[in-house]
Amino acid sequence: MKERRVARMILLNPDNKILLLKIDTKGSMDPKNPIRQPFWIPPGGGIEEGETIQQTLLRELKEETGIERAEICEPAAWYGEIILEHKGIETLFKQWFFVLHVEYSEIRPENPDEFEKQLILDVRWWHLEEIKSSQEIFAPRQLKTDLGSIIESSPKETEIINLSVKS
Repeated sequence: MKERRVARMILLNPDNKILLLKIDTKGSMDPKNPIRQPFWIPPGGGIEEGETIQQTLLRELKEETGIERAEICEPAAWYGEIILEHKGIETLFKQWFFVLHVEYSEIRPENPDEFEKQLILDVRWWHLEEIKSSQEIFAPRQLKTDLGSIIESSPKETEIINLSVKS
């Protein structure tokens, strides 16, 4: 089975708002538990050959937001695996979620490719209370339940999480 290693950002601005991307479901789908409506995820992307996770985080930060500097908190807050259909191929996604702190909130994505243009429907900074009270779908689900503790203090160890969007 094809594997895709992914680094994602729990990207926090000075107001402790998290940046999330609204994704169209045609991008990557869980064939065992499909959802039919767009959902919100942290920004991030595939770890390229020869690249460290930290290099991926900074590259993706610049590509997806235009922001060039961030404080990366280690270790990763969360790690999870999920089998998704990605570009028509069943793929095992191995995803690490790192907390990153940025000094400002202006977003200027750099040259998104055609796949990203079709996939990303919206980009927004969310306050924790907005996420908790929203009827929108968030992935991973821990964004609604565990984000508060991550905002309060950086994780000391990586938690293994279930990445299924639905229960």
